Amino acid sequence: MKTKTFKLRDVLTVTTGHFLTEWDNLYAIMGYLLGFSVYTHELVLYADKCEAELLRQFPQLAKVDASGVTPENYEAWIAEQEAKYGNEFHVVALSNEGRTESPVASAVQMMGGNPVIVVPVGDDDVKLRANQILNIVNTK
Repeated sequence: MKTKTFKLRDVLTVTTGHFLTEWDNLYAIMGYLLGFSVYTHELVLYADKCEAELLRQFPQLAKVDASGVTPENYEAWIAEQEAKYGNEFHVVALSNEGRTESPVASAVQMMGGNPVIVVPVGDDDVKLRANQILNIVNTK
C-alpha cells in the first residue's frame, strides 16, 4: 500500500477545521487524498470527505481540539500535539481515480444557479476546452 508522509499540522488542519499549516501543504494533503489537484473553491466541498478519511486512518486525532489556538500560543500548542501524536503521518490516498467533475462544474454547483464566469487563458486548446465545459454545465 502506497503512502505519502505529511506533517501533523497538515493532518490537523483537515481534521480540526482550523488552519494550522501553510496553504501549499493543505492543497497537497487534500489533493493526495482525493487523487487530483483541488481548486480553492473546492476546499470546502471536499473538506468533510478528507476529514472523515484522515480520522478513519488516525482515530487517535479525533479528540484534538484546536479551538483555543492563537498566533501567540500556536508554536507551544503544536509542539504539545507533536509530543503526544508524533510529527509525521503516513497517509493512504482515497483513490487514484482522478477527477470525476470539472472544477467549473463544482463552482456552478456551489453557486446554486448563480452565474459563474470562466475566463479562458492560454492557447486555443485551453479556450476550446473551457467553452466545452461551459456548454456541458449550462445544459444541465
